[in-house]
Amino acid sequence: MSARLTGFSGQRSFTCYSFPVTMLLMLCGYFIYKMMCLIFYI
Repeated sequence: MSARLTGFSGQRSFTCYSFPVTMLLMLCGYFIYKMMCLIFYI
C-alpha cells in the first residue's frame, strides 16, 4: 500500500517537473524559429 502511494506521488511530481520543462523547450523552439525567420528575411 505504502509503496503504491509513493509510486503515485513520484509519478505526480514527475509530471509537475516535466510540464514546465516542456513549456520551456517549446518557448526556446519558438524563439529559434523566429530568429531563423529573421535571418532568412534579412
